Amino acid sequence: MKNYCIVVVLLIGLLAATVAQAQTEVKEISYAAYLKSSVTLWEKAVGIEQKRVASDPSTSNKFDLAMAYYGLLSATMATKDEDSFDKYLSATKDLLKEIIDEDNSLGEPQAVLSSVMGLEMAYSPMKGMYLGYKSSSNMDDAVEFAPDSPLVIKLFAGSKLYTPSMFGGDTEEAQESFIKAIEKFEETPDNIQNNWLYLDALAHLGISYQKNGDSENAEKIYRKAIELEPDFYWVSKSLLPSLLASK
Repeated sequence: MKNYCIVVVLLIGLLAATVAQAQTEVKEISYAAYLKSSVTLWEKAVGIEQKRVASDPSTSNKFDLAMAYYGLLSATMATKDEDSFDKYLSATKDLLKEIIDEDNSLGEPQAVLSSVMGLEMAYSPMKGMYLGYKSSSNMDDAVEFAPDSPLVIKLFAGSKLYTPSMFGGDTEEAQESFIKAIEKFEETPDNIQNNWLYLDALAHLGISYQKNGDSENAEKIYRKAIELEPDFYWVSKSLLPSLLASK
């Protein structure tokens, strides 16, 4: 009996170590995928997460898979790869809806679904006629259910930044929310290290500053992002040079 217990403990420990290794691997792949805007790397992250869900279809694992899908969809925007976007859109939305159906009090899946619909409208503006309200409703629920989540705050900020003002967009509110999201991320060191969402929040805070005519703070936040990640080429090769050229 004693030997049996030892074996069980060892197996549990091995399983936990394997799960932790897979999570670390996905985090590193996702980070590299974001920096390179690589659909291929995002597909690799998706594949790993799909295997985890197949072996353990927990809500947490499903959401990790949904985040890999979301990163992939976001990456297609950089290269206007609408074919890849269309390929994974339905699977992403279906998975998020499944998670929400399992527990509709979870704010983060609501926020991600809202953001996915925002990307969908960016590719097909005419869809805004029927997706705009749905996206807004999901985001309202997300903020209500998870007001302190850095992910929710960041995605809310993005919706305010890119939604036309006539439909509720507000660049000043976006700026304030990106600042709040960054502060929330920075409360936990693990939320900064190799976290593409944190980098993305920094970049978009800089964009918010620019839109609000504050080039000084935009430059500061861009330089902060580059200091944190020298290979953040979107900022170092595009956003910051464009800002400096406009002065």
